[in-house]
Amino acid sequence: MNFIKSNILLLLCLATIQTHTMEQKQKKAIVIGASSGIGKAIAQELVKNNYIVGVTGRRINLLEELRQESPDKVVTQYMDVEQVEESRASLAQLIEKLG
Repeated sequence: MNFIKSNILLLLCLATIQTHTMEQKQKKAIVIGASSGIGKAIAQELVKNNYIVGVTGRRINLLEELRQESPDKVVTQYMDVEQVEESRASLAQLIEKLG
């Protein structure tokens, strides 16, 4: 996958999921490709803005470092977007983890 396509995919896959509780609205987002670069920066900015953020990437160790920065606001999931079927399953798992 070339650089432009992967960045477009990242931006398209940045999805905001809002859930409603009795007392408050919890903002949630998913960032695909969040282990470094712009994806990581987007995830960190969302956390600063009180989002619960699901992050994906191939380098799980870097995702775990991101999670350790805000353990109550970051949920990690391995994903390699070049593996389409596995990516769909990983995204479903992440959505389940986010609730």
